[in-house]
Amino acid sequence: MTRYLIILLTMLLSTGMLFSLTGFGESPVFEISDETLPVTLSSFMAIPNVNNQSISINWTTQSESNLIGYHIHRAETANLESAVNVNGNIIPALNSPLVNNYDFNDDEVEDQRTYYYWLQGIDFISNNFYGPITVSVDFSDENNDIEDILLGNDFYSNFPNPFNPSTTISFSLAEPTDVIIEIFNIKGQKIKSLYSAYVAETNVKHSIVWNGDDSLGNAVSTGIYFAKIKAGSFVKSRKMLLSK
Repeated sequence: MTRYLIILLTMLLSTGMLFSLTGFGESPVFEISDETLPVTLSSFMAIPNVNNQSISINWTTQSESNLIGYHIHRAETANLESAVNVNGNIIPALNSPLVNNYDFNDDEVEDQRTYYYWLQGIDFISNNFYGPITVSVDFSDENNDIEDILLGNDFYSNFPNPFNPSTTISFSLAEPTDVIIEIFNIKGQKIKSLYSAYVAETNVKHSIVWNGDDSLGNAVSTGIYFAKIKAGSFVKSRKMLLSK
């Protein structure tokens, strides 16, 4: 009986009549359905930074889920195989359904060159590459004011995020003004006034480190926190995750 079953199975395979778990004919036995991508990328750009002779790389996501983080790759041709990783340790993903902004500064670049950048999103199953985007470097151009145009009032995502025990919070201003940065817990309670000063320098990034402590200097517990900036009429908040 076993011999006849083997012969029958061989005939069905040779004629394409064997049906699978997903249907008949030549369908595969196991069919993988489409799944939601781990990240929805809405922007990815690289901008020459004349002030410190580097390239500022920024990207924005509309949503993230089950994403480990990001790597940034750079090459001098449009060939991904020739690209090198420029960020070192992985940039952690926020995995938020809300809009998230990321930025990275590549200071290992040379003047009068053209670079190609790829953004690599890493999840638990696959790697997704975005790009390349192209940027031409000309630090000698004194009339290159693109950095002034693109900075202005902004409150950047803290880095690293998630963090333990400290993280860097950055901002830029369009005009001189008083700046206040405060830290709140998920209940909306203020736990620390991190920064309060008059800032005169505009269109450059200013950075402050939060060591994960409250106004009394005590370490706060694992959880979600919010950094809020008030700079004149400019008000913005960023979500941060302290993970111990």
